[in-house]
Amino acid sequence: MFEIGSYILYGKRGVCRVDGIGHPSTNRNNDKVYYQLSPAFAGGNEKIFVPVDSPVPIRRTVDPDTANACIEKVPEMHPTIFSSSKPVQLTEHYRQITDTYDPEAYLSLIKEVYLKRQYADQHHRKLGLIDQRFLDFAENIVCSEFAVALKTDPEKIRSQIHKQMEKLS
Repeated sequence: MFEIGSYILYGKRGVCRVDGIGHPSTNRNNDKVYYQLSPAFAGGNEKIFVPVDSPVPIRRTVDPDTANACIEKVPEMHPTIFSSSKPVQLTEHYRQITDTYDPEAYLSLIKEVYLKRQYADQHHRKLGLIDQRFLDFAENIVCSEFAVALKTDPEKIRSQIHKQMEKLS
């Protein structure tokens, strides 16, 4: 069980803070215990109630050393560049990566799409919508997680990752 005040990665919803553990006020007769979560970088007062035994993957966010080490590894990553004219295959490729909930895998996806974008730019083409959608998702998750670990904001992490990508050029 996670402690109140800790940060977790809640499935594909992203980084959340554990604000409470107990029974939701709307469902006091239920024996199930829930986490009360707040998305880390969402504005407003959104609350998410998740059973502590949820089948959705939940894990503690990475520590600062792991976040820094992952960012430093980006130039040495060699992702497989997957391309297909069939959107279903491309979507499945990216889903397999995102279903790992592994920050290094997410960084590999980001680098893969970065390299695809370079190729597209060189050939005066646009990056595909599926590639862009999964890039945005992976950046949001990994930048939020690393921002929590390094006590900064996601845009600074995004900038650090992009600087690491530029070391390739």
